[in-house]
Formats: sequence, C-alpha cells, structure tokens
Amino acid sequence: MTQMRRVVLIQGSSVMALMNGKYTISELKTLLQLLLCVIFLCQVTKAANSSETSINWHGKIYKDFIDNGVYTPHVFPGRGNGTPIVVSASLSLSTLQDIDEKNQLLKTAGWVMMLWKDESFQWNPEDYGGVEKIHVPNHHIWIPDLTFINSLNLKTFQYGSDNKAMINYSGYVNFGPGHNFVTSCAIDVTYFPFDVQTCRLYMTSWVYDDSQLKLTTDPWPKVVNHSGLDNHGEWIVEDTWVELQTVPYNVNPYDGNGETNYTVIQCNLRFSRMPLYYMVNVICPCFLITLLSVSVFCLPSGCGEKISLGITVLLSYVVFLLIVVDMMPPRSDKMPLLGVFLAIVMILTASSILSSILVVSMDDKASYSWPSPHLQAFTTFMARVLCVSNKLHKSSAKQNSKLTQVRPCEDMKIKSEVDVYTCQDSNMDGEYKTAEDPDHRHTVALQGEKGLGLESHDWKFVARVVDRFLLYLYLIILSLLCLVSLVLWLMPKAK
Repeated sequence: MTQMRRVVLIQGSSVMALMNGKYTISELKTLLQLLLCVIFLCQVTKAANSSETSINWHGKIYKDFIDNGVYTPHVFPGRGNGTPIVVSASLSLSTLQDIDEKNQLLKTAGWVMMLWKDESFQWNPEDYGGVEKIHVPNHHIWIPDLTFINSLNLKTFQYGSDNKAMINYSGYVNFGPGHNFVTSCAIDVTYFPFDVQTCRLYMTSWVYDDSQLKLTTDPWPKVVNHSGLDNHGEWIVEDTWVELQTVPYNVNPYDGNGETNYTVIQCNLRFSRMPLYYMVNVICPCFLITLLSVSVFCLPSGCGEKISLGITVLLSYVVFLLIVVDMMPPRSDKMPLLGVFLAIVMILTASSILSSILVVSMDDKASYSWPSPHLQAFTTFMARVLCVSNKLHKSSAKQNSKLTQVRPCEDMKIKSEVDVYTCQDSNMDGEYKTAEDPDHRHTVALQGEKGLGLESHDWKFVARVVDRFLLYLYLIILSLLCLVSLVLWLMPKAK
C-alpha cells in the first residue's frame, strides 16, 4: 500500500509538471501507459486478496477447532451440569422398495434430518471475516448415535465420510444422512389382497439416555415426510404419524440407580395394497373354477364324466392354493381369507365328487334291484319340492307297454290263471312249453318287468332327484361363502 501511495504521488507530481509544460507529448504517452498498468495491477491485487481472504476464513475456522485439537469429535459435547442435549429428528422417505410379507420386512429409502446445538463448536463471525456457517465431514464432529432399534442393521445414521454436516456460528448442527432402511414389520395377511398394513419404525439413541440426550420432533411436523415418495406398483401410503414414547430400561442391573429412561420416536406408516393385479390373476380364476365345480351337477346323473370333471376342478384348486401359500408368510396364528375360501371350496369339490359317485351308483342299480316303497314316496315328495319333472317316467312306461303287446297267435291256450300266455309257433315244430314250469314262469315274469321298464326308470328318477337336491345345496353353500368372503374382504376399506 505504501508503494502504491508513492506511485500515486509521483503520478500527481508528473501531472502537475505536465500542466506547467515541463513534459513533451511522448513523455505524456509514457505516463498514461504507466497509469493504466498501475490501475490494472491494483484491481488484480484486490480480487486476489478478496478470494484469498474468503478461503482463509473457512480454513481458519476448520484449523482453529479441529486441526488444533480444540474440538474432539469423540467426546460428548454436553455441559455436564445435568442439562441434556436436545436433538430434533425427522424421517423423510424417498422410495418404498418393498413390503416382504413372507419375511415380515419393510424396505425403504430416505434420510433422517437431525438438528442439535453443539456448544463446543461456536465462533464469532466478526473474528472470521463474517463467515456464519461451514460444511464439514461428519466424522470430524460429534454425531448423535441415532438408529432404528427394529432394523436388521443396527448402524447409526452417520454412514461414510461423504455425508457432510452444516454448522452454524451459534453451534447449531444440521445433519441429514440418506440410507436404505430394512426394518421388521408385522404383516397381517388376513384380508389379502384387500389388506391395510401398519409398519412402525422405532428411532432412539443407542447409548445416551434422557439425562444426556433428549429426543424430540420439534420444530418438525409430527408426520413422516413422503411428499417426494416414488410411486409403487402395489402399495400406496395412506397416512403417517409420529409419536414420542419414554421407555424405561435397566441397562446395568448392578447399578443402584435402577432403570433409566430412553426417548423413542415411533414413526407410523400405513400402507394399503392395490388389489387389481391379484383380482385379475387370482380371485377371478378362483371364481371361474368355482362355477366349473357347480357344473358337475349339471351333467346327467348316469354320466361317468361327472367324477372326472370334479377331480379336474379339485386339482385346479390345489394349484391355486399352492400359489397363494407361496405368497403368504408361514404363520399359524393368522390365515388369509383367500386361503380359507380355497380350502372350503376344495372340501366342497371333494364332497361333490363323493356325491357324484353315489348318484352314478344309484343309476347303475337299475340293472339288478328295485327301490323300496318308502324311498319311492320320499323321492316323489322331493321331486315336487325341487321341481323335478316325472313326465319322462310316464311316457317311457307307456311306450314300453306298447312294445310288449303280443300279437294273438292262431293256437293260444290258457294253461293257468296267471296272465301268462303261450302259443304254438309254426317254427317250433309243434312243441311249446306250458306255464306250469316254474323256471319258465320266472323267466317270463322278469322279461315282462324289463319290457315295461319300470325298475330301470325308477332308479334313474331317484338318481335325478338326489342330483338336483345336491345341486341346490351346493349353490346355497357357495353363494353364502362368496357373500361372507366379500364382506370380510371389504371390511378394512370400510374402516
């Protein structure tokens, strides 16, 4: 600065000399060039000094507190007079990665904002060129050992040296590290796939109790910030809220002070599942297969394919049950309603197979037995109740009676009082058998009964009535089952 003043004085004297006419024009040009060089050097020096001053002030703060050992990051910065350090914490989520129902895990990504006052790291801005805040790596300062106690990885939130903390001249430290969080979450799959899950993240200090470190959510709002949360294809966040809890814990049982209190910030997240995928790929096929199980009773009572169709439907239900079980956690205390629905329908399908076997066996009895009068009376009553028509029985009997009419023979003799007629045929060489023969009488009577078709048609009619009764019973049970399942599935949405 002294040399610059001398140059200015010399220039001033030169100008005075020029005004007095002591210098020529060439000398005047030389003086002007010298003046421009001096001005340029002054500007460059000023800019360099300004930049050097700014960098030096930040470096000086860093050097005075950290390099010189005035501040130690491994020492708790409390005063030691019983006043705890107040740490404000808030959770923000950026990504919902997955909700693992089978392993009972919640996988998210985000950051935890922490704010506290470190009285060991304060300076006067006037002494450091007006610098009011600096950014330092987190391993150079003391960081609260906050963690999620229900996390699979119990590391604290000071991950790596890339995360920097902002320190104010008054000692307030603002630190927000980002990380992937994997926490346990009790999944209730009762109403799958229309379920609503509530997961909780418990944040607390791993070492310091309330006498040293006091957790709070002020001035942050008592919610989990999810405004920037990415859209998830299966789950949506319905609601979030934050609660403060004080948990007593006996750290040292040999200590006479007894239990110590720890403040826990409970972050609650409520998710609801979007069921469209499962409705298209699981529920709709289940209902379609249920309709196929009803079609077993629509086949004729004497059709053996009833049993084959029932077994095919049963195998389809087994496949779907395996798919649903693979999605669900292996828990015995809670069973998804969808699994219960499939199990009940499987039982009904197995029952329909057994009933089909019974109906087919009834239809097959027509060749060797006759239904009892009591069964015939009960079948007639149930046929009226179930609207089963008996016209086929009457028309068939009438038709069979016409077919059994015998053309009168030329030489016909009555051998006994029974309605059994024999005649002499021209092709029998004049020989004929009389009705007095017992074996011949039994054969002709059985042929007459088969010719009328009464026994065969009566058993088929019984099989038809039983099959219709089972159809109505199956429809009633399935309708009630579907209605109750839909009501139970929609209960979480109604709440």
